[in-house]
Amino acid sequence: PKRHRSFTDEPAQPKGRTRPNGHLDAAMLSVKYFASLREQLGCNSERVEFVAGETLAQLAGRLASLHAGSPSDLQHPTTRCAVNQQVVELTVIPLDGDEIAFFPPVTGG
Repeated sequence: PKRHRSFTDEPAQPKGRTRPNGHLDAAMLSVKYFASLREQLGCNSERVEFVAGETLAQLAGRLASLHAGSPSDLQHPTTRCAVNQQVVELTVIPLDGDEIAFFPPVTGG
Protein backbone atom coordinates (compact mmCIF):
# COMPACT_ATOMS: atom_id res chain seq x y z
CA PRO A 1 0.00 0.00 0.00
CA LYS A 2 1.06 3.56 -0.66
CA ARG A 3 1.65 5.96 2.18
CA HIS A 4 0.12 9.39 1.83
CA ARG A 5 3.47 11.10 2.32
CA SER A 6 6.48 9.37 0.86
CA PHE A 7 9.38 11.45 2.18
CA THR A 8 10.34 8.69 4.62
CA ASP A 9 10.47 4.92 4.54
CA GLU A 10 9.50 4.73 8.20
CA PRO A 11 5.89 3.66 8.81
CA ALA A 12 3.60 6.35 10.14
CA GLN A 13 3.58 6.26 13.92
CA PRO A 14 0.89 7.85 16.07
CA LYS A 15 2.41 10.87 17.72
CA GLY A 16 -0.50 12.20 19.70
CA ARG A 17 -0.59 15.73 21.01
CA THR A 18 0.41 16.98 24.41
CA ARG A 19 -2.17 19.00 26.31
CA PRO A 20 -1.14 21.92 28.54
CA ASN A 21 -1.53 19.60 31.55
CA GLY A 22 1.13 17.28 30.09
CA HIS A 23 -1.23 14.42 29.16
CA LEU A 24 -0.91 12.91 25.70
CA ASP A 25 -3.99 12.98 23.44
CA ALA A 26 -4.64 10.08 21.09
CA ALA A 27 -3.59 10.55 17.48
CA MET A 28 -6.64 11.41 15.39
CA LEU A 29 -7.96 11.72 11.85
CA SER A 30 -10.63 14.20 10.79
CA VAL A 31 -13.19 12.43 8.57
CA LYS A 32 -15.76 14.22 6.38
CA TYR A 33 -18.69 12.69 4.52
CA PHE A 34 -20.31 14.21 1.46
CA ALA A 35 -23.64 13.96 -0.39
CA SER A 36 -25.58 10.73 0.20
CA LEU A 37 -22.94 9.37 2.59
CA ARG A 38 -23.64 12.29 4.93
CA GLU A 39 -27.36 11.50 4.74
CA GLN A 40 -26.86 7.75 5.21
CA LEU A 41 -24.58 8.14 8.24
CA GLY A 42 -26.45 11.05 9.82
CA CYS A 43 -23.34 13.20 10.25
CA ASN A 44 -21.15 15.36 8.07
CA SER A 45 -17.89 14.85 9.96
CA GLU A 46 -16.26 13.14 12.92
CA ARG A 47 -12.85 12.59 14.50
CA VAL A 48 -11.63 9.03 14.73
CA GLU A 49 -8.57 7.43 16.23
CA PHE A 50 -5.56 7.16 13.94
CA VAL A 51 -4.30 3.59 13.45
CA ALA A 52 -0.73 3.42 12.10
CA GLY A 53 -0.46 1.45 8.86
CA GLU A 54 -4.22 1.34 8.20
CA THR A 55 -5.16 1.94 4.55
CA LEU A 56 -8.12 4.10 3.57
CA ALA A 57 -9.99 0.93 2.55
CA GLN A 58 -9.43 -0.50 6.04
CA LEU A 59 -10.50 2.82 7.57
CA ALA A 60 -13.70 2.71 5.49
CA GLY A 61 -14.40 -0.77 6.87
CA ARG A 62 -13.78 0.39 10.42
CA LEU A 63 -16.08 3.39 9.92
CA ALA A 64 -18.78 1.14 8.41
CA SER A 65 -18.57 -1.02 11.56
CA LEU A 66 -18.87 2.06 13.78
CA HIS A 67 -22.02 3.04 11.87
CA ALA A 68 -23.36 -0.52 11.58
CA GLY A 69 -26.94 0.65 12.21
CA SER A 70 -26.80 2.93 9.16
CA PRO A 71 -26.48 1.32 5.74
CA SER A 72 -23.96 3.27 3.69
CA ASP A 73 -21.86 3.23 0.55
CA LEU A 74 -18.59 3.61 2.51
CA GLN A 75 -17.30 0.29 1.21
CA HIS A 76 -18.84 0.54 -2.27
CA PRO A 77 -16.15 -0.11 -4.94
CA THR A 78 -16.74 3.28 -6.60
CA THR A 79 -16.62 5.38 -3.42
CA ARG A 80 -13.92 8.02 -3.80
CA CYS A 81 -11.63 9.34 -1.11
CA ALA A 82 -9.48 12.44 -0.62
CA VAL A 83 -6.67 13.08 1.83
CA ASN A 84 -6.06 16.73 2.66
CA GLN A 85 -8.23 17.72 -0.35
CA GLN A 86 -6.32 15.54 -2.83
CA VAL A 87 -8.18 12.59 -4.40
CA VAL A 88 -6.26 9.37 -3.77
CA GLU A 89 -6.65 5.61 -4.11
CA LEU A 90 -8.03 3.57 -1.20
CA THR A 91 -4.65 1.82 -0.89
CA VAL A 92 -3.12 5.02 0.56
CA ILE A 93 -2.14 5.01 4.24
CA PRO A 94 -3.05 8.32 5.91
CA LEU A 95 -0.96 9.98 8.59
CA ASP A 96 -1.87 11.34 12.01
CA GLY A 97 -3.80 14.61 11.67
CA ASP A 98 -4.84 14.10 8.05
CA GLU A 99 -8.26 15.19 6.84
CA ILE A 100 -10.05 12.33 5.09
CA ALA A 101 -13.09 12.90 2.88
CA PHE A 102 -15.37 10.19 1.49
CA PHE A 103 -17.51 10.78 -1.62
CA PRO A 104 -20.29 8.37 -2.61
CA PRO A 105 -20.58 6.65 -5.96
CA VAL A 106 -21.94 9.06 -8.58
CA THR A 107 -24.16 8.16 -11.49
CA GLY A 108 -24.71 10.18 -14.60
CA GLY A 109 -26.99 10.09 -17.50
